[in-house]
Amino acid sequence: MPPIAAQVQNLSRSWRDRKTRGPLGTIERIRYVPSPGPNTAAVLSHYFRGVGPARVERLTSQAASDVYLAPRIRESPDNGQTWGDWVAVPEKDVRQGRFYMALHELGRVHDPSSGRLFRLTLQRLFIGDPAEILGKAFKTGNHNDYRDHAVYQLSDDNGLTWGPMQLIKFEDGPEFDPADWGNDAYLARNRMYSGYNAIVAPDGTLLYSACVKVLHEQDGVREDVCGVRLFKAAWNATAGRYDWRSPFLLTVSTRISARGLMEPWLATLADGRLYLDMRGSSSEWTPGRHWYSVSKDKGETWSPVTDLRYDTGEQFYSPSTFAKTLRSARTGKLYWVGNIAPEPPKGNWPRRPLVLAEFDEERVAIRKSTVTVIDDYEPDGDASPYVQFSNFSLVEHTETRAFELYLTRYGEAGTLQEKTYWQASAFKYVIVLD
Repeated sequence: MPPIAAQVQNLSRSWRDRKTRGPLGTIERIRYVPSPGPNTAAVLSHYFRGVGPARVERLTSQAASDVYLAPRIRESPDNGQTWGDWVAVPEKDVRQGRFYMALHELGRVHDPSSGRLFRLTLQRLFIGDPAEILGKAFKTGNHNDYRDHAVYQLSDDNGLTWGPMQLIKFEDGPEFDPADWGNDAYLARNRMYSGYNAIVAPDGTLLYSACVKVLHEQDGVREDVCGVRLFKAAWNATAGRYDWRSPFLLTVSTRISARGLMEPWLATLADGRLYLDMRGSSSEWTPGRHWYSVSKDKGETWSPVTDLRYDTGEQFYSPSTFAKTLRSARTGKLYWVGNIAPEPPKGNWPRRPLVLAEFDEERVAIRKSTVTVIDDYEPDGDASPYVQFSNFSLVEHTETRAFELYLTRYGEAGTLQEKTYWQASAFKYVIVLD
């Protein structure tokens, strides 16, 4: 297989809208939503409304790290062929007194046990101005001016309407009160950074994972780390909600991953085992890797955390970013989408290239010969080598069976030190598997 950097064969003249070919098929890149203005990024979340062809898009503007403002939503009834108008989310829904609520929808799944559609959302409550709070947090490491919780909602009409937000819990504490966002007990308890999906396992159990602050002990060393807690849901028909329990917790030393385990993603392997993919971060002792664990007993226990490798046994580098998997209804195979770096990463960088690869479900590894570049830094078009390819939405078209990926190309107009870094468009990638 040729080196990743040399693998892409450009099939068109335009470096912006183009078609490329790799080992797994063709990839078409289209500028989908242009940057809305100077130093501002268009950030898009794209997902199916429920079971069927209806789709939803949520668009926000971004001019600072992790701060997404002016949310708007639109819907398509026909698999994206036509779209309704953008509708702004009312200001009253995101502000209450000194609090600002950012909601990041992370996934929807139909759960046969409840007969309802389940929507998973990261609820982030800022105690003040979001941009100022996050700017301070990144400089000082103090994250107490915003609080993360995992909430879910249920729909019995395939996503047309939704019930109230309900809290996913691992400790005693109050539910979310829509009339009082500042309840001290709520803000202090059950804090977690949501995993990026929920799944229904082969036995019909709804599963979810999340990042929590925990104590890790190893070789006499005690340290606070970010760990991944596994959750299993049981439908409580009388109460009209799920009862949650957490049977397992995964942690590693900061020697393995400087910021612990983050942004988990769950998948079911062909033999029924459960796979958990986790973001890590480089440390003084360990270069950037991607991490995983496997469960053979329906999520009750999990294997020791280890680094994801090629099917040849070779290791690869990965920056501190999330990855996702998606099973193709056309080929029946599971595919991994994430960043494989050409050099040892330093924390989050470089966040490129973004690749697609077939997943070896028996070995629990990436098939090296199938690694296909989705997008990468282009010196003749991108202003910054720090252009990043992460934070994407990924779906499969229910008719064509092509994968569709939506991503904002931060850094295409400038470096991290320049204001133009945030001047970025959202792109659509159509991946047709051979």
